[in-house]
Formats: sequence, C-alpha cells, structure tokens
Amino acid sequence: ILPVVMQISAVHLTILLLLCISYATADIYDDERAILVELYETTIRASDSLDQYSDWASSTSSASSDHCLWRGIKCDVQGRVVDLRINKGCMAGTIPTSLRGLTELRAIVFTGNYLEGTIPDIFRSMPSLDMIDMSSNYLAGILPPIPPLVDSLSLSWNARLSGSLPDALFSPDNVLRHVDISSCALTGTLPLALCSAPALKNLLLGYNQLTGTIPECTDSHIIALELHANKLTGTIPEWIGLLEGLWSLALDNNLFYGTYPTWLQTRPNVANHSLAVGCTRLCLPAPDWCLASGQCNSTSCRYPGGGDCSEGSTLDYFSSALGGPGWPRRSGWDQPSPCVRDGIICNAEGRVEQIRLPNNNLIGTIPGDIYSLLPSLKSIDLSNNLISGFDMPASPSSSFILQTLMMKNNALSGVLPSPFFRSFSQLEYVDLSYNNYTSLLYSDTNPILPKSVKEVNFAHNDFYYVLNPLIFAELWKLQRLDWSHNVHLTGSIPDSFGYILKVLNHPLKALDMSYTSLGGPIPSTIHLADSLESINIGHTYITGQIIDIPASLRMLDVSGSRINGTIPSFLGNVTYNLRALYMDDLPGLSGTLPLSLSNLTLRELSIARCNLTGVIPDAYEVFANASLFDLSGNQLSSPIPAFINLYVPSPDKVLDVHCNRFCIPLPGWCNATFCASCEGYTPAICNITTRPKGGDDDNEKQLAYLQQPPSEPVWKVLVGVLVGSAAVLVIALFAFRHYTIRRQRKSKKIELEEQQRSLFLSKVVRKNRIGQGAFGTVYKGQWQGSDVAMKTITMAISPTTTAADGHQQQPGGMMARDALLDTIKVEADIMRSLHHPNIVQFYGLYEDPDDGVVYMVNEYMAGGGLDTTLQRSRTRYDIQTLLKVG
Repeated sequence: ILPVVMQISAVHLTILLLLCISYATADIYDDERAILVELYETTIRASDSLDQYSDWASSTSSASSDHCLWRGIKCDVQGRVVDLRINKGCMAGTIPTSLRGLTELRAIVFTGNYLEGTIPDIFRSMPSLDMIDMSSNYLAGILPPIPPLVDSLSLSWNARLSGSLPDALFSPDNVLRHVDISSCALTGTLPLALCSAPALKNLLLGYNQLTGTIPECTDSHIIALELHANKLTGTIPEWIGLLEGLWSLALDNNLFYGTYPTWLQTRPNVANHSLAVGCTRLCLPAPDWCLASGQCNSTSCRYPGGGDCSEGSTLDYFSSALGGPGWPRRSGWDQPSPCVRDGIICNAEGRVEQIRLPNNNLIGTIPGDIYSLLPSLKSIDLSNNLISGFDMPASPSSSFILQTLMMKNNALSGVLPSPFFRSFSQLEYVDLSYNNYTSLLYSDTNPILPKSVKEVNFAHNDFYYVLNPLIFAELWKLQRLDWSHNVHLTGSIPDSFGYILKVLNHPLKALDMSYTSLGGPIPSTIHLADSLESINIGHTYITGQIIDIPASLRMLDVSGSRINGTIPSFLGNVTYNLRALYMDDLPGLSGTLPLSLSNLTLRELSIARCNLTGVIPDAYEVFANASLFDLSGNQLSSPIPAFINLYVPSPDKVLDVHCNRFCIPLPGWCNATFCASCEGYTPAICNITTRPKGGDDDNEKQLAYLQQPPSEPVWKVLVGVLVGSAAVLVIALFAFRHYTIRRQRKSKKIELEEQQRSLFLSKVVRKNRIGQGAFGTVYKGQWQGSDVAMKTITMAISPTTTAADGHQQQPGGMMARDALLDTIKVEADIMRSLHHPNIVQFYGLYEDPDDGVVYMVNEYMAGGGLDTTLQRSRTRYDIQTLLKVG
C-alpha cells in the first residue's frame, strides 16, 4: 500500500507544481502585457503613426488579446517578450521606466523616433539583453549602465546625449562588439579601457566633442575606427597602422599635430570611401596620395592644417631669440606644427600668416631672416613687451608681404631704423608709440617709411626733429599720422600745407600733433585740405587766430595752445560737419560766445578756462543732450539759460559751468561747492568743480582758501585806506570809462565784420522770377545743389544828405546804402537764430558781384504762398487749425 500511496503523492505534487507554474506564468504574462499597454499609451498614442500599430490600439481595449501577436513584439515559447522593435517615427515622448519589467528581453530597437528625455536605468534588469538601438531620436543626458552581454550598442544621432564614455563599457568581461555613439555631444577623453575590450570590432564616435589623445593599444582587433570631427590632439599612433583587416578609418577634422606617421606615407589598404585622415594640424607636406584625393588640408576643413614643419623650426628660432622659455603664454610651442602654437595664425594652406604675442615678456632683438623664412607673414603684433630692436633682413625683397607691424610700448630707442621699414613695400600700419626713439634720418631719397603706409603712430616717443612737410608728399597714401607727446618736435606747419594736400589729392584724414613744440600760425590754406576729419594741435606753441577750417572737419582741438582773439562765427557755418570742438586753456581767447555755433550738431563742446564774457545764448539749448558741455572758468554772466537750470546730472553727460560770474539764485543742481555767485565773488576765488582738472592738490588748496575765516576788521585802518584811495578811485573810474567805450566800439566793429563774413553766402545762382512784392522781386535760385528763394532788397544809390543824427540820407528820407546794409545785417543775424517748423528758414545774404544787388536767401517752398493754398483749397478749416498753422 505504501508504494502506491507514494506514487499517488508524487503525481499530485507534479500536478500541483504545474498548476503553480501556470498561475505564475499567467501573472507574468499579464504584467508584461500591462507594461506594453503603458508603452503604447505614453509613446505610440502620442505619435502620428497610429495606423501602423492599429493592432496595438484595438488589442489594448480587449483584455483577452494576445500581446505576443502585436506588431514589433516577439515572445518565446513561454510567452515572455524577448524582442521589442518600434521604429520609423512611431514613438514620441519619454521612455517609461516600467520597461525594466521585461526581464527576458534580448533586443530593444527604438530607432528613428521622436523620443526625448533621458534613457532610464532599465537595462540592468535584462541580463539576456544583447542588442540596444535607440539611434536617431532626441534623447539627452548620460549613458545608463549597459549589461555585460550586450553585443551591439547604437545611440547615434541623439544631439543632446552627453557625458563621457564610462570605463565599464569596455570591461574585459564584456562581449561588446559594435559601438556607435556618433553625432552626439560626448565629452571627455577616450578611456584606456577600450584597448582591453577583447571583442570590440567597430568603434564609431565621430562628430562629438571628445578631447585628449588616442590611447596606445598593443592588442586591439578593431576593424572600423571612426573618430572624425572631434577635438582630439596629440599624434596619430603607429598601432592603428598595424591593425589587420581595417576596412574603415576616419581621423579627419581633429587637432592632431606632428608629422604624418610612416604607415600613412603610402596609402593604407583601406577602402577608398572609408579612409579620411585630412583636415588636421599635421605638418605639411601631406602624403601625395592624400593630396591627390583632395582631402588633406583643403579650404573646407573644419580645422586648418598644422602648417609646414620647416616654419615650425623658424618659430623655434624666433622663440629662442626673444626669450621663449620665459613667456607666460607658450601653449603648443613644444610641438613641431606651427599652427597649433599660441599666438600663431595660419592661412588655409597652413602657412604662418600672423604672429600675435602681446603682453608676453618677449625680450631681445627680432631676427632679420624670419621674413624670408615665413613668406606668407602679413601681420606682427608684439606690443607691450621688452623688445629692443630689429635686425635687418639679409636681403630686402619685394616678395615680403608684411602689412601690419604693432610694436607699441617696448624698449625701442635711438634712431628710427628707416631702412628696415623700407624693406617692406606693402607695409600699411605701423605703431611705434610709447617707445624711446629720439631721431630719424630723412632725405628726399631716403624717406622714413615706405610709400605704402596708411597709418603711423609715433606718439609718446622723444623725437628731436624739425617737422618736414615733404613727409606728406612722400607718404602719398597716408591717412592717419599721430606724432603727439613728442615735446622736442619743433618747427611749424607750412602755410602751403593745405595747398600741398589739395594738389596731391592726399587722403590724410587725421593729424595729431598735440603736446609737441610746434609753433607758428595755423596755415591759411588749411581749408583746402578737404579730406581732413580730425585735427589736434592742442598744447603746442601754435599762435594766431583760426582763419578757416576744412568743411570735412569733424573734430578740432586747439586747447592749451597760444591761439587768441575771439571765437570765429564761421565755425558755425551750416556747411561744416564739426562734431567736437575743444578750445580749453586759452587765456588769449576773449569776446562772446557766437550764436552761430548753435547751427552745428556738436556732441562735445569744451571752451573752458578762457576769458569769454557775455551770456550763454539760449540757442545753445541744442547742446542740452551733448555728452560734454564745458564753459567753466570764464567770465560769463547771468541770466543762465533754461536748459542749464533743468540739467539733470548723469554719468554719460558732463555739463560744467563753474567759475563764472553767474548771479544768484543758482540752479538747484549747482550748489555752492562748485558754482560761484556774484555775491562776494572776486576773480581770485574760484570754487571747486565736480570734474576737477587741476588735480586733488589744487582742489584742496581752493577748498582751504574758501573755508578760512574772514579777518577781524580794523575800522581805523579801513577809514585811512578809504580816504586815501578815494581820489585814486575817482580818477580810475573816469579812465576805465573812457577805455571801456573805446573797447566796445572796437569789439562791435570786429563783431560786425565777423557777422558780415558769416552772413554772406557765395556761389548762389539766380534763375527765373517767381513773384513780386511791395518791397522787392522774388527769384528761384540754386545754392549748394538745393533750390532756394532769393528776394531782392532795393537799395538805390543816390546823392546823399546828412541828417541831424549824423546818418547819411537819400532824398525823401531814405537811408544811404551803407547804413541800410548795417541795419539789414542786424535783422539777418536775428532771422538766422529762428528755427521752427512753421517758419521759413533763412540761410543768409547774397550780393551779386555784377550789379551789387543784395538778396535775402531763404528756404524754397515749392507749394507757393499760404494765402494761395488756402484760397485754392475747398476745405473749410476751423479756427483751432488756422491758429496752429499760424
């Protein structure tokens, strides 16, 4: 009985075990089906390809459907999902973490979809997984852990997939054979562990941001190595050439330097379409087969070539001559390739084109033979170093193409080496400022620089030199010349200066001779230099008055010179282009501020510490938004214009009117610390500006003087002084009165002459008559290319008589021509100050040289008169509109 019972029990146990397995399998089956339903709901349903997965859509609604029959799914005999493939734009959204429940999965392929977000850590729960392909998506983040049995990993074309390659990916225990993570955003270096991956055959990592060098591998079986378009450096290792069965090699567009390895001197046995080693910084010349294929150092390369290694040797020589070991910036200078070195810029052919090593502690003399050894060299910038000189080229050659030489702030001294500079027939830009040159050798046959020069900066040297105007004739391409801050530069600017530039059609635009010892007057022909845009002759010994300026001039600085007289009214000529005017520190400059300056669009106006009198014209309101408006340190008096009272201090604007004779009340922003008032003001006391020009010591002295207490009055002394000086004071008052009257008459005469010069126009052409009025005829004319209206002023000349007030009169009480002309000038000067959209603009007067007729030149209104327009119009205007028009 016992054996029978035991046999029955074994059968029961077997049946019970099968039932348990069946129930467990059913539970797993349902769990995996639920995972796939979630995958559908979160990714497939979110895409636009539901028609391709209609079986998923219908089956998910029926709990009895078999998911192993759905598209893209394969199950084993036990109904476990082992293969999951959904591709070609059928998924969107993020990968659900529930996929880790598919523990028997062997292949997962989600290529060519719209998946985004990070790849969740789902693969470690799939021990049998051997294929992962999620290429061509929008996945981001870093690589998740990969199981050791994965044979193929493809994550290419996920532009936001970043991070570095983990060493564990290439563990010796892994069976990884194929790795494709190209066209992503990988960073970091190639792990040394890839050399110990026993099964690795294909390593495709092109178009990333990998750096560092290729590790040395002694036992590698790679047959496809694609590392192109990264930032890999170092040399190309020899072990790559020893690989057997290599069928694809792409190393192009990296930063490799050095020479081409020996195994690349002849073409490797690699398929033609799968070999790319160009566009690196390897030294030229490239192998013939590479040049013939067009892939080595072409102009379309991502990185320029490394250059000719012979030029690298020249740079080594250059470095040793100028203290190279002591340079703070010398990255890459230990490599043979010239183009990988800090401060070296090469052209598309890999030749050295520019040397830029400013602020780099260079010391010594520049070798003279580098120009022939670097035949493509165009630019040198060695500013702010300790270079002491130039060696002459062994043989000056017309083949030298050096165009720019920047040697600012070095230790250059002595005689300017003109023969050295003349060795370069294409030299255009020279900066030798802030050195210690003292003299130069110049003659008609030996100019100081080649004729090709366009810009020269000799500022802040110590030249002992008498200015020779023939320099401008020799340098007939010169556009900018800066000779400022050379206190021993003497001589004068010849009076024919403007004529010389005009005849030569010279392109000179900027001339800076400030802080030199130049003397003499401003050339009377300066106005002929119609290319000049900037003139700075401040802080020189140049004397006299400003007679005229070029119409092209935009900046004029005569501060601190010996210019005297008054401010010419013609500076405000509407045809001038002045944008900046500086006339500071001119004690000989007197008179009033000319109203005509308001015609200019000045951004900076500074006439400080002169002897100007009178008031600031209200028309100067046009300078309210100027970045600089400085009239401090003069004798200007009240009233203060409204735009000054309304000034709001700001960091980008300076308005300075301190140290004048303004009466209280002062503007609210102009407090007693820097605005002087008439109360208690004497010329000996000048308060402090918010923009000091004399230094802190001067301000402290001024402040101490202002703060000292008044002396205790002694009435006896005062009475004696007053009585004793009373007689002298009376006599002085009479003498001062007589002197003032004579000076006012003389000043008025000069002012009238200036007004006449500025009021009268030239080159006005009269055309046809367009109207007749009670006081004259109106003609259409042409002035400076624009139409104008010319109204005659009738001034008949007839025998004169003398009136009781001394004026000459014509019969009938008509004033004589001269007296009437003076009256017209006064009225015309007032009319020129009027600027309003509803007022016809007055330009000036014009006297016909043939018949002496005087015309008033006004803005031409093509529409005719206002009365005619209103009469022709059929519109009835209300009173408010008519008032606005009026």
